[in-house]
Amino acid sequence: MTKRRVANLILILLTTVITCAALFHVVIYGCLLWDCAPQRSFKVLDLNLPDDLFPRGAIINSLYPLSEGERTTENGSKTVYWDGGWGLAGYIVLRYPSAKRATEAFSQEKRFYTDRNSKRPWQKPSALNFVSSTADEFFLGCGYRMEYRCGMTARYAEYVISFDATIDSQMTHERFETIVTFIDNQISAKLY
Repeated sequence: MTKRRVANLILILLTTVITCAALFHVVIYGCLLWDCAPQRSFKVLDLNLPDDLFPRGAIINSLYPLSEGERTTENGSKTVYWDGGWGLAGYIVLRYPSAKRATEAFSQEKRFYTDRNSKRPWQKPSALNFVSSTADEFFLGCGYRMEYRCGMTARYAEYVISFDATIDSQMTHERFETIVTFIDNQISAKLY
């Protein structure tokens, strides 16, 4: 064999190995090395919300992992009920393998906060003033879905966090905003 042919075979073999390794990484982790989110010093389940943020006497479930199939590397969900189940809050934390995937997921989550008839996004009422200074993407609005609710979804790097709640005498706009502010401060302190 000539030196040129040996060099070509080595190049083909090396290219094949690199391609297979990259494909393996994409299949296992959902991203290429330069796109992947960095290692973090905390887990999604560390982003729990304290019970005292919610109405007194509320039934508060722990932050628990969601089932597989979310295309996330980690995820968690928490539900809270009050007023005999008439009041409901949901909190979801999703960590994606890359910021690019999180951006796509943010767009999907944001669609959840639209008026079912007009398909327009919920509007932010004057009672809510909070805007995140650290989120890469942020949405906050209120509207009707069976009852009057407010919702927030935000993307912080590879994380998408959503919180929505029935707004009533126990979960006021003020309490809702306090919870949203807590969520923003908590993830910001851990990431930045």
